[in-house]
Amino acid sequence: MNLYKHQSKIVEEDKKWCLLGLGCGSGKTRTALALAEGDTIVICEKQQREDKTWERELEKCGKELQLTVISKEDFRLNKFEPRMYDTVILDEATWAMGVRSTERQKNYKKFPDTSKIFTKMRAFINIVKPKRFYMLTATIQKTPLTVFAGAVLLNKISFNDYHKFREKYYFKLPMNKWVDIYKVKQGTEKELAKFTQSLGYVGCLNDYFDVPDQTYVTKKVDLTADQKRCLKDVLLDYPEPTVQNAKRHQVENGILIGNEFLETVEVKDNKIDVVKNYAVEFPQMIVVAKWTSQINKLKKEFPEAYVLNGQTKNRDELFEKLRKKDKYILIVQAGISKGWELKKCPAIVFLSNDYKWEDFHQMHGRVQRADHIKKNIYINVVTSYNKSMDNRVLKALEIGDDFNDALYSDNNK
Repeated sequence: MNLYKHQSKIVEEDKKWCLLGLGCGSGKTRTALALAEGDTIVICEKQQREDKTWERELEKCGKELQLTVISKEDFRLNKFEPRMYDTVILDEATWAMGVRSTERQKNYKKFPDTSKIFTKMRAFINIVKPKRFYMLTATIQKTPLTVFAGAVLLNKISFNDYHKFREKYYFKLPMNKWVDIYKVKQGTEKELAKFTQSLGYVGCLNDYFDVPDQTYVTKKVDLTADQKRCLKDVLLDYPEPTVQNAKRHQVENGILIGNEFLETVEVKDNKIDVVKNYAVEFPQMIVVAKWTSQINKLKKEFPEAYVLNGQTKNRDELFEKLRKKDKYILIVQAGISKGWELKKCPAIVFLSNDYKWEDFHQMHGRVQRADHIKKNIYINVVTSYNKSMDNRVLKALEIGDDFNDALYSDNNK
């Protein structure tokens, strides 16, 4: 069923509490608004609230709703009117699905380790008891316990089933540590997918549209002499593994971020030349970078480029300007992967990735939208030496893991 074009059909099926676990660009916002009724509250990203994304989409739908839009931060701080809502829409819902495989201990009793926001969201839903509750996310299967948390919020499973669920989808590593470490069992993917589908509508863009094959490229570049020299210094100056990994990753991307004693240093790298070459091939191009210092370095090399980061004001004006241009480079901070689109842009170049799989996955959907299906090219630029951080991060993200989790497991082996 094409959810983007047939919202009315969903309404007839009377799915009043459900997951809209649809792929990036598949029309989750419009679908949720088509399902909503009466006094409606939307909890979303701060930027979407500031840009009035939901209000604009509601106007396009031509539907009458009493709409309240608040940010996740406002929800955390109780900066909204506490009343009984007919419809609750939780956008990018995985941020509220904080249930972990580890446990806490208090007064010699163990209990599941959950985030404060999950606990608060659960209490909010149980108090409000809305007639309609829609959870929107393209990354519901981030982990089995993410799915479990979503099911608990939707009242599809009891929170008391935590241990039973964990035993089914996880196994404990045989390690003599203070903290138990669990890994996801292999071979449970199909059963988890079946359970996820029972929560509502789940699928990627390909499940609802005829999407042409996309092109994925890994472009390997050599280290410069400056980078090699700097990497040797990093091994001596930063013996602690986690800090050392972060510094190595920075050097691979042409920067070394300082502190209160040391200034940030720019290191000559070959990735800049790669961007220059792709800029000739692709008149419209998005370049993704993790660090502000790296973005500043790129901006100096490409003064005509536009920048999208946490300091960007008037996003609507920026994207309106870009949509009218035949040629541009947009440099995007890796963590800003939601709430915007450039559906005519054909290419994304990932110079450095954020460690969150959700951001990596969501970034792909900025150029592939349900109302403008096309071929795209996604290029990952990585340094080519043995065990480079670029490669380690990319491999973790490609199999659906957060790289921070991979580092944590490595450091506890």
